[in-house]
Amino acid sequence: MVALVGWKKPPILAWSYLMKSSLSLRPLWLLFSLLLVHVSAPVHAAITAFFESPFSGSVAGVQVVRGWAFVTEPGDTIARVELVVDGAPAVTIPCCGDRGDVAAAYPQYPPAVTLRSGWGLTFNWSLLPPGLHTVQVEITSAQGQQWRSEARAVEALTVGGFEFLDLLSLADATVRLAGDEIVLEHVWVRDQAGGQEREVTLRLRWDPSAQTLALSGAVITAELTSLRSTLRGVLTPLWRWLARASGAREVQPERALSASGRVRARMRW
Repeated sequence: MVALVGWKKPPILAWSYLMKSSLSLRPLWLLFSLLLVHVSAPVHAAITAFFESPFSGSVAGVQVVRGWAFVTEPGDTIARVELVVDGAPAVTIPCCGDRGDVAAAYPQYPPAVTLRSGWGLTFNWSLLPPGLHTVQVEITSAQGQQWRSEARAVEALTVGGFEFLDLLSLADATVRLAGDEIVLEHVWVRDQAGGQEREVTLRLRWDPSAQTLALSGAVITAELTSLRSTLRGVLTPLWRWLARASGAREVQPERALSASGRVRARMRW
């Protein structure tokens, strides 16, 4: 580099000379880069884990967050499993329960390492603000090894905007099909905490990962007035009292779908 001081060659030729002279240093630079990557990489290879549910998509109500993890290094164990929502730890997940399927899938490791690898908890997704969120699981071992799952995008649905329901009524509901979804309209729900009632439209769709019908949409369509709520609370017990007083047996509603798709009640006396 000192020999270049006062060099009269054009800038382009000088740059070409520098590039050619640096070729001999390139192997050393590549080796140095590999060492940097090795030192700065997050330490998580000793933890084998999988985030089983939920997958990306809609989440609603109380569901199970679950998966499994074990440490392959001798003497190390799983110390903490956390659910991370929108980049911040939300709740600690209990660990470690028996998972015979995991032990069978990894016979190369001792059963004492792989058997007690299950983790999970029930989580009320209605506690989150409605809308899109990211969820991850972060696992830490007793010796400080860390593993973090990929971020999954979920849409939190709250039925009626309530955290917990104590009533969901289909007495006035109608049902129709919309593509691969079942649409329930005129469904009444009631908040457990405050007793407030609202009318909602619910959408259900088959969830292959959970092998069940799952809520895919919830929209508030009306709010029950205090007068209507009071009348319903008074007239329903009155109707039952009149039925008993007349000597009739308790009415047993049997729900069925009419030809028009309306949910109707057949009364059996």
